[in-house]
Amino acid sequence: MDRVEDRLAKIELRQEATVQAVNRVLDSLETQTELLRALLEWANKPASSDLAEALQKLEIAIRTLFEHVAAMPALVSEAVAERLR
Repeated sequence: MDRVEDRLAKIELRQEATVQAVNRVLDSLETQTELLRALLEWANKPASSDLAEALQKLEIAIRTLFEHVAAMPALVSEAVAERLR
């Protein structure tokens, strides 16, 4: 009789472990579903102009930097000439 009870106890433990594993899988699927919904919502939004605006600002910054670098030799020359006076 002990053997039957031991087997039943083992089956019960396995059943509980199976239920817990299935619950973890369901939790994971719910999380993935939520992430997919969020991704779909994001993908359906109109394109953002943030990138275009950022690139325009970057272009302005690079042009300004180039102008400053181009002006540096003259500024250095003037500063050296003033010190030598």
